[in-house]
Amino acid sequence: MIAIVSYVSIGSYDSNTVDEDKILSSILTELKMQHEIVPWSDKQVDWSKYETLLIKSTWDYFDYYPEFLNWVNHIKKLNINVLNDLDTVLWNSNKGYLAQIKEKGFPVISGFTLKKGTKISFDEIHKSLGAGDWVVKPMVSGGQKTP
Repeated sequence: MIAIVSYVSIGSYDSNTVDEDKILSSILTELKMQHEIVPWSDKQVDWSKYETLLIKSTWDYFDYYPEFLNWVNHIKKLNINVLNDLDTVLWNSNKGYLAQIKEKGFPVISGFTLKKGTKISFDEIHKSLGAGDWVVKPMVSGGQKTP
């Protein structure tokens, strides 16, 4: 059995999107592959019952980051076939990967990391980035919630 790993939808991240989990589910059904769509955060799930996990849309992981990290580490210990490399999932869950990509010589959006509590002026940011417009994002974040 395959688990399509998803999240509990409360409308914050998917109110105006196509439900790709359902599309994938219908394809797997056509292929006669047993599967379920399962939220990663459901503590009642016995993950060991699945032969394969497909981490598809864990859109709320950043709202529950410590719990998500624990879940990934739990899944690692179970030695289940996961169609997404868990180390890559962890690496990609924190925007620190952008600095690593830049260090390898690949182009990334201009930016820098500030430690929590750091005081910096708008002028310093402008001078550092050389741009009038900029965005501030947490290191662990995703889409934008709608009020």
